[in-house]
Amino acid sequence: AERVWRWSRRNREIASLAAGILLLLVCVAGAALWGWHQSQKVAATRGELASKLALEGGQRLLDEKNWRGALSYFDYAMELKPDLAAAHYGRGRAHEGLGRFDLAKNDFNKAIEVGPGDPETYFHRGAFHSRRREFELAAADYEEALRVNPAHARTHLNKGILNRDLERPADAMNSFSEAIRLDPRLARAHGGRALLLQDEHRLEQALREFDIAIGIAPKEPELLSNRAK
Repeated sequence: AERVWRWSRRNREIASLAAGILLLLVCVAGAALWGWHQSQKVAATRGELASKLALEGGQRLLDEKNWRGALSYFDYAMELKPDLAAAHYGRGRAHEGLGRFDLAKNDFNKAIEVGPGDPETYFHRGAFHSRRREFELAAADYEEALRVNPAHARTHLNKGILNRDLERPADAMNSFSEAIRLDPRLARAHGGRALLLQDEHRLEQALREFDIAIGIAPKEPELLSNRAK
């Protein structure tokens, strides 16, 4: 260190030039690092947006029962973000629509693996089991969804449907009522409660519930058909 100090005193111009070059290199390196971080942020933002749009497109095609089209959207979403739970249960629903039940189950299971704290993952697998009439498995998934989020209104709705299928009218009524308390605009919960009242021959109350349900979802054919009965 002493030798360097003596040399720098004898060669002040060269030492100053070297220090300037070193400072410039440090600044250039810092700017490059900052630019890299910025480019990473931009890429991440674009990836988030693209995956969100892919999910929305897949969901729209699910609603239209375009199962193959939905698959392509969910596959793309998973290319961008492999651990995206919503893409897995969306793809599971598309596989189910195509009759590929083993593939569907694998995707529903994967959704829970990558999103164990998301009640939607248990809700969707429970709905899958319910449609397959695997009622015990469905009930277990609905309970887990409510353990994660007791205020998940659609899970209470599906529990009500499940309990009605199992001929447990009191439990079904409680579930439908809780779903409505949490989300008064759940038309199917009003419709479910109306069917239970109809079963009990409480026809005026049933009609009121049907009217509420149809007021919320006036184009829902199942509600219109059930009210006509």
